[in-house]
Amino acid sequence: MSVRDYSLTFGAPGVQTLRAQGRFVRVYAADATGVTIKPRNGSPLLRFTGQDVDVGVLKYDWLDISVTVASTVRLGISDDRQFDNQTNINSIVSATITPGKTLNAGGDVVCGNAATTQLIPADATRLAAILCVSANAPAYVAGTVRIGGAAVAAGAGVEINPGEKLVLDSQAIISCYNNSGAAVTVQVLPINE
Repeated sequence: MSVRDYSLTFGAPGVQTLRAQGRFVRVYAADATGVTIKPRNGSPLLRFTGQDVDVGVLKYDWLDISVTVASTVRLGISDDRQFDNQTNINSIVSATITPGKTLNAGGDVVCGNAATTQLIPADATRLAAILCVSANAPAYVAGTVRIGGAAVAAGAGVEINPGEKLVLDSQAIISCYNNSGAAVTVQVLPINE
């Protein structure tokens, strides 16, 4: 059996009886408070847009549809489960972002050539760190300084060039691997809770 669409308009909170046969009811549209669907000889079930009701193999002959506010309800009724094939989901998310309360003095860290140097130790109160390779790095070869964890190396970590800034939201150890041919200064500015 194909899907049959129904639209019920409620001018106020109330109940309407829908005479229709099937096994599945899909709610295409309902107010944010939802719609209550009660199959014959069944329990009332609150559903929201996109949800469905499976009344089982007994099917139904009629449904009591009730709402708590004036609204229009759109339903699809069929013998087979209905899918909307949507690949996108819209949602609203609320978040509170608290800025750091402590801006530390930071400082310059000299990273020797062909070596790994710890820039900042692990810190459970750190929210982020701003890192910048000094723009006046002598004899610097682009792409040879990398920033990462304790295991940073020539082929691991993120490349950073003179004058570039990198912001890391991390509480872990932050290290630098330098293979530029000369010592490089990295400016470090931790931001804490």
